[in-house]
Amino acid sequence: MEPEVLAAIVGALASAGVAVVAALGSAVVAVVGLIGSRRAAAKAEEAQRSLEAVKGEQNRELERLKDELTRRRNAEERRQGALGELDRHREPLLLATLDLGRRIRNIRADRLLEAYVHPAPHSRHAKTARLSTLYRFARYWCVVESLYDDVHMLAFEASGATRSVSGALREIGRVMSDDNLDNKRFMVWREEQRAVAELLRPDGSGTPMLGYASFVAEFDTAFAPWLEDFHEALNEPDAAESERLASLQYRLGELAALLDTRKTYQPQWQVLYDPAPAATVEPDSPDASS
Repeated sequence: MEPEVLAAIVGALASAGVAVVAALGSAVVAVVGLIGSRRAAAKAEEAQRSLEAVKGEQNRELERLKDELTRRRNAEERRQGALGELDRHREPLLLATLDLGRRIRNIRADRLLEAYVHPAPHSRHAKTARLSTLYRFARYWCVVESLYDDVHMLAFEASGATRSVSGALREIGRVMSDDNLDNKRFMVWREEQRAVAELLRPDGSGTPMLGYASFVAEFDTAFAPWLEDFHEALNEPDAAESERLASLQYRLGELAALLDTRKTYQPQWQVLYDPAPAATVEPDSPDASS
């Protein structure tokens, strides 16, 4: 073969080899680029998923915070509502509590019943002593039921601002209805307390309650079915020794102390804490001895 031909063949093969190498190089570059693109796409997709997961978690946390804020706002509104209702009823409830507590103290310490009821149980003063005692119980129950009618009970019992008052009211109601005390003497169930309260305010909650004269006039027909046993128990010689009355006096003092936030009536409720306070006033009359 001619040298020129051989040289031409070798040159052609060399050029072809270069072309093949170049093509292979391009293919490799393309493959590497494709792999890199896929990896980049996978990373981008993974980053997108991570971003969406973070956003989802943030949205869930935001919703949780919104729900918590709503819950707290509603709880605060209920708390303020319960406190507002208590403030609206605070003065009449405090006065009714002190009035009843003083009468129980008169019975236990000042011996009101021994002075006016036991010597002449059918006298006018004996009748007044018994019925005025029952009226003070009835008025207390009526004020309590008026509070319960107006307040949101769950908020009233759960709120820190009103929980202690709610507990004191509940405890007084429990003592009144406890059948383990005094062999059931002076026991009045919650339903009976509500019935008397309803009768004392015949036109419904928010209307004036009956005064003492109206209570006396309607006692035999309206109130006696609910209070006759209590009325008769006041005639017993040892009524002043009642364990129930002693417990009620103490717990009424506790309630009055909670209600009297400014301590305006402190001397009046402090004496109720003593289960058997010494007599300080001669019981000249049921009104004078309060």
